[in-house]
Amino acid sequence: MKQREDELEKQVGDRTMEVRFQNEALEQQKKEILQQSEYLKAANNEIMETVEQLSVASEIIKKKNKDITDSINYASKIQEAMLTDREQLSKIGAESFVFFRPRDIVSGDFYWFSANVTDRNLDIVVAIDCTGHGVPGAFMTVIGNNLLEDIVTRQQIVEPAEILFELDKRIRATLQQKKSNVRVNDGMDLAILVVDKANSTIDYAGAKNPLYYVHDNKLEIIKGSKYAIGGHLLRRKNAANKEKRFNSHRIKYSKGDLFYIFTDGYIDQFGGKDGRKFLAKNYRALLMQIYTEPLEKQKSILDKTIDDWMLFEDKFTSQEYEQLDDMLIIGLKM
Repeated sequence: MKQREDELEKQVGDRTMEVRFQNEALEQQKKEILQQSEYLKAANNEIMETVEQLSVASEIIKKKNKDITDSINYASKIQEAMLTDREQLSKIGAESFVFFRPRDIVSGDFYWFSANVTDRNLDIVVAIDCTGHGVPGAFMTVIGNNLLEDIVTRQQIVEPAEILFELDKRIRATLQQKKSNVRVNDGMDLAILVVDKANSTIDYAGAKNPLYYVHDNKLEIIKGSKYAIGGHLLRRKNAANKEKRFNSHRIKYSKGDLFYIFTDGYIDQFGGKDGRKFLAKNYRALLMQIYTEPLEKQKSILDKTIDDWMLFEDKFTSQEYEQLDDMLIIGLKM
């Protein structure tokens, strides 16, 4: 009997110790849970504060973006007002179109026309591609527009190569590009047509940008100078002539001849199945396909062609490409 009581007492003691250990473990777990709970509360408060800060920052960014977009939208209206009225082009007496598609709200490409310049009643048509696009390009268009107004309209300089020479000189002076410590290397590529209706001639000069024209059902090409307008001139040490050279070319046109001047945005646009550039050869082929169409229809075809190129779709794939640059094409039918 005594042995039985001792065994029961031992079992009770062992169970008591086990329960005590379990209680201590539970207390420890409780402390750890409480600590974790406090940590989670602190982390949650920190997260909530961060969310609130991000929300405030997001509202600030939204407001700043709206202010910037509103400013750029207003700048686009100023730029649009600055661009020569397209009715000036109709005064040349030619059927014409202007395909103009900025990449952003404002453009680094622009066009400039002036009808009946000097007592010879010459007409000037210019397609210009300024360095960059968007806001930086738009600043350059303002400079270029003002300089052309002064060179052609006020000073009556109408020889295309001379216009390019003067424009280059003044761009470099305006941007202080002759100073060795100035790093601004901006400029522009462009093509100029001077139309003399009395003598049925067109004088062309280009700073990099060429002239395409169709005569007797053949596409002719005159390349522009290798020099851009503005920027630093890279010179060889022993170069005999360190000035940029621009050349004028005179074309005797016939009724029905077509002339195209343009910037490189259309040709350089990526698209198609393989995401490659449109390329000049495809652009030339397109012009030869459409040149017999009325000019407004040509513009519509150019518009649809580049849209289809940028949004490629077939039975297996669909790929949309962003516009990379401003696009400008001017067409004239004499």
